[in-house]
Amino acid sequence: MGVIDKRSLRLAFRDKRSGKGWFEFYRQPCVICGHVGNCMIFEDQKTVVCTRQASDIVFSKENLSYVHRLDGEIKLTGKTDIHTSRKKFDDHILSHFFYELIKDSTTKIKPEHIEHFAEKRGISEETIAIRGYCSYPEKPWETAKNVLGQFGSHDTFLKGSQGIPGFYLDQYNNWTMVRHDGILIPYRDRFNQVIGFQIRYDNPPNMVAVDALNYPGLQAKVKQQPNLVQVFDNGVVIAELEMKLNQRLEFKSGDKRGFVQLKKGQRYMWRVRCFSINA
Repeated sequence: MGVIDKRSLRLAFRDKRSGKGWFEFYRQPCVICGHVGNCMIFEDQKTVVCTRQASDIVFSKENLSYVHRLDGEIKLTGKTDIHTSRKKFDDHILSHFFYELIKDSTTKIKPEHIEHFAEKRGISEETIAIRGYCSYPEKPWETAKNVLGQFGSHDTFLKGSQGIPGFYLDQYNNWTMVRHDGILIPYRDRFNQVIGFQIRYDNPPNMVAVDALNYPGLQAKVKQQPNLVQVFDNGVVIAELEMKLNQRLEFKSGDKRGFVQLKKGQRYMWRVRCFSINA
């Protein structure tokens, strides 16, 4: 059916039984619905979970999604980045630190975010507090220090194979968090443990969606926000140009044919990945 470079995908999580990964269609359109974001392909290269196109098999009722079996394999090539090298701690450990994150003074919900919930969702400040909504910290390194405390210097955190999604060691060997501006929305399991967050970006940056199913090696990125785009063929720059939002361009090389489209980045993103040292 085609070839997809893993660098256009993003590791969402790994199946605990098989150890194989589910990869989100991050810059590559879903092969089922044709949209970017939220849908995933399994590392068996035969299974896709789509959040927009229904099927007879429900993958998740909470985040409604459906399983689709492909008629043929889609070959996944390349490697994901080093940011996916650590596995998550067990849920009860994650929940402890995530509750500390919610309670920390540096993540106190900002007035503009309270206003968003009131005007757009009809959610009161009392409900915001009960649900644990908070704002992404302006100085994430301070938040990381507060949340991890003395545990941050323990070998389990420094040298272990497990980690906490969103936290990583910087080049100075200090804990910090990936920098964002937005709202942190806690995600709870059936035991009411906070095991992850959804992030609502205040101003999602533009991104490039690449349809490279019939053009293996075609890649693109926003070199400079908001619209300066670089296009690559197997790592070699073949174009650098300014694009209009939602503009879709075709690129050909021999019998290979692919498309590049400048799009507004996702407003919501799941913080489920763990990061390695010097992420």
